Amino acid sequence: AYVLPLRACPEDLSDKHRDPGHAFFDAAAVLMTNICGAHKLSGDVYSTSFHAIVHPNAVICMGPDGTEYDRVKVLQDLGYTVNVWGSDVDMDQVHSNYLKDNLPQDVTI
Repeated sequence: AYVLPLRACPEDLSDKHRDPGHAFFDAAAVLMTNICGAHKLSGDVYSTSFHAIVHPNAVICMGPDGTEYDRVKVLQDLGYTVNVWGSDVDMDQVHSNYLKDNLPQDVTI
């Protein structure tokens, strides 16, 4: 199995070039095709599966042209199994000031 974690939309990341926006479908499809092709070339007899773990804040994103797109739908249309997971940390149980300040900006997947 191959897992693609998506923690945030590109506007939430410091490097806006990480997500191709309107070409997200193409990028996810190329990744899947290259992996499947490599498995076939190697003579691998095992099947491959593709999974995506998407933070709830990273489901609907704005493309570079200003159009919103649903990353979950795009990945499901390609055959990915998608799980939308938020933080698994209960912030009421966190006592460290550092963690209280930094966990909300990151996901714990």
